Amino acid sequence: MIDSQIAGQHYSAAQGTAIGCEGRVHVDVEDGTIWGGGNVMSCVNGEVQF
Repeated sequence: MIDSQIAGQHYSAAQGTAIGCEGRVHVDVEDGTIWGGGNVMSCVNGEVQF
């Protein structure tokens, strides 16, 4: 989305509202590096293997 200029260098999005786990995701680009973060509420615990 950033490369196609749909989103700017600093972007925030809401997620989880429909399931009662409101949250915000923040994405920033600094010197070509993409950083993502935000507050979380753990809804599922477990382990994932790739």
